Amino acid sequence: MTLTLFSEGKSLTILEVIRGLVSEKGKVESALHEVKPEVVFLSIAPEELGALRDWKGKDAGPATLEEKLYVQGLEEFGEVSKPPQCFLAALAHEKEMGFKVKAVDMEEERFSAMYCQAVTGIDLMRMNMRKGSLARAKFNLSSPEAFVKDWDRRIHAVPGLRKVDLNREAHIAKRTVELMKEVKNALLVVEIERAEGVVRQLGRKGWGEKAQLKV
Repeated sequence: MTLTLFSEGKSLTILEVIRGLVSEKGKVESALHEVKPEVVFLSIAPEELGALRDWKGKDAGPATLEEKLYVQGLEEFGEVSKPPQCFLAALAHEKEMGFKVKAVDMEEERFSAMYCQAVTGIDLMRMNMRKGSLARAKFNLSSPEAFVKDWDRRIHAVPGLRKVDLNREAHIAKRTVELMKEVKNALLVVEIERAEGVVRQLGRKGWGEKAQLKV
């Protein structure tokens, strides 16, 4: 899904991306040239944005079992890299195209506090019990989009994790709206599994009149 939302004479283009898939770089670059944004918002924490700016070009491997299984599934559709090319692509063109890149997800400290409130001990037990079944699970491999959404649905079936997702989506939308006060035209690059919720939250804040954009 790629669409443009409008509010009070301003436009915000939402670009769904698949985190980790190298080919998403081209999608982001196409959107940058099509939209010509004043600012690009990324659905990552400020600390992660800082790490991406300092990145020296060496890929990092999966840090957890869940990441390893995610990468294995995503590799069915092409090369996978960490850090994600979908976010690095925006930084690569920041100076050349004259836009600013800003992070709109929660700061790490705030996220940690929210996570501890949302995820209960029972949730943690359920998460540990699911690890074994994940390795044996058959995911929807009809497309990369289908795989990522199926993966997200299974991983975040635990009630506490779903609360975390909803809180993230609300924060991304809130922060984006705050920063849109400074510009008239922007691009929001958001992982596909959170995009629908973010758009829903933006709609509650007065952003609408969706228009399809081909990328």
